[in-house]
Amino acid sequence: MNEQPLVSLIISAYNHEKYIEECLESIMNQTYKNIELILFNDGSKDSTHEKILGFKSKLKERFTAFEYINKENEGISKNFNIGIKKAKGKYIKTFASDDFLFENAIELLVNGLENEPDFDIAYADGYYVYAENERLIEKDLTKCVKFSGKATYISGNIHDHLYDILPHMSSWTVLFKKECFDKYGLYDENLRCEDMDLYLRFSKESKFLYLENDVAIHRLHDNNAGFIPEIMISSVERMIEKYTQSNFFESELHKRKLERWLIFTKRVLLPLNFSHLDIGNKKVFVWGTGEYCKNNIHLVNNEIEFFLDSNLQKVNTEFMGKLVKHPNEILNYKSSEIFILVLSTFVDEIFEWLEDNGLKLGENYY
Repeated sequence: MNEQPLVSLIISAYNHEKYIEECLESIMNQTYKNIELILFNDGSKDSTHEKILGFKSKLKERFTAFEYINKENEGISKNFNIGIKKAKGKYIKTFASDDFLFENAIELLVNGLENEPDFDIAYADGYYVYAENERLIEKDLTKCVKFSGKATYISGNIHDHLYDILPHMSSWTVLFKKECFDKYGLYDENLRCEDMDLYLRFSKESKFLYLENDVAIHRLHDNNAGFIPEIMISSVERMIEKYTQSNFFESELHKRKLERWLIFTKRVLLPLNFSHLDIGNKKVFVWGTGEYCKNNIHLVNNEIEFFLDSNLQKVNTEFMGKLVKHPNEILNYKSSEIFILVLSTFVDEIFEWLEDNGLKLGENYY
């Protein structure tokens, strides 16, 4: 008799003919044995369905239970919800068909929750890997960014903390107790970036357990939902509207942080444009002295006080007729007097530095 708790693994695939085989291989190679696999092909227009059929007999043999659903396109949230309703496991893991699980991933996550009964959800670390046409397992991970390189992860009641790290949550690693869905609801099918909303809702009621282990690889490619402006922006806008109407926000600060992520998303994903900003009479500084700045400086219509760069070799040199100074120089000004236009590819790091120093996105920098 199998003493391992059953884990229901739900995978939704859409136009992932290049990736689905490696994903399924990583699932089949799990050291954890008692897995129910519910696999969807969500109306793919490529050969995803045919690739899955090639694995079907192996999947039936490998897993405790296996169901393949080849259906019309309805979106990942709809598929996950169908799968959750079908699932018989104590634990549920949803997963994308272009990503990869290390062989001990499910074992580590299940053991974490089994050993810590006060926690309902486990998550862990892993790697972002840009691989449009290559196999993830063949990439040199020592050169890749870890999930924890983008955000600080903690255990416990993480609701407040989530507002600071939301788009950088390691979604590809998360394992839920099924009872979370029974108590707090399913994925919101009106949101195309479904994970962020789920974590915020669940974290109000459930404790998250963070494991420092590497358990997954998230494949970066041009068709990631996180790179598509209309998906990311509309999802965050709907979340703000939904939470405002339902009085979900526990504080005004939570709402402001989500609004900041909306501005950040627009800044990163949309074509660069400063014309809509209300800078007024504030002193304008430009952070950046590289090729990206040179190629986009024409978008700045304001008089520039000086350029900013943290590279000490560039400090006190001249760039495009203006002096370059270290970012610490702007701390000599009142925040209400300044506006920083970021013309650098290191947006995450610069925004984090500005936020840490009390400056506000949209109000003091963009």
